[in-house]
Amino acid sequence: MANAINIKLMYNSSNFSDLELPSDVTTVGHLKRFKEAEGSNVTVNVNGVERADDALLTDGAFVAIVTTNKLGG
Repeated sequence: MANAINIKLMYNSSNFSDLELPSDVTTVGHLKRFKEAEGSNVTVNVNGVERADDALLTDGAFVAIVTTNKLGG
């Protein structure tokens, strides 16, 4: 049995929170689908570096999901 991946996630918040990922969530793309944060306006930073959907998530990583859907001036 594989060990669960635990990350610190910031999404729709200004703080990082602990999150234990389901066993089928192992990449940035999986995480975006799991959190329903998909689209061309979504970027994911892992430990301060923007990562592509195929990047593997590691235990203890700090992950920020950022959406750029601001309106107005």
